[in-house]
Amino acid sequence: MDLGDLDLPNPTPLPGETQNVPFYFVADEAFPLKRNIMRPYGRNQLTNERRAYNNRLSRARKSVECAYGMLASKFGGLYTPICCKPEYVDNIIKAMCVLHNVIRTCDGKNQIHGLEII
Repeated sequence: MDLGDLDLPNPTPLPGETQNVPFYFVADEAFPLKRNIMRPYGRNQLTNERRAYNNRLSRARKSVECAYGMLASKFGGLYTPICCKPEYVDNIIKAMCVLHNVIRTCDGKNQIHGLEII
């Protein structure tokens, strides 16, 4: 990530906005603060605004961990390295996500608080 060689998508506006926003990795305090990594503020730096930021970031990270856990438990291949050519990994992960959503739709579990899971 230091070299900028991750081929992240170009910054784009959030829905309903016009200002471009870069893509980020949501991390915990174990990661260093970098250009595309969002991590919480340290406990000794907290103001009310920073505490609110930490809470929102924590909820986002937990959502990602929950989604990853559901995929990993359903398909099992995410607990160990994926042994294939690196150029296939993107399609494998995307296929797992699509299959997961299809299974949840068929099971009638694709709604959370009235919002469709995508």
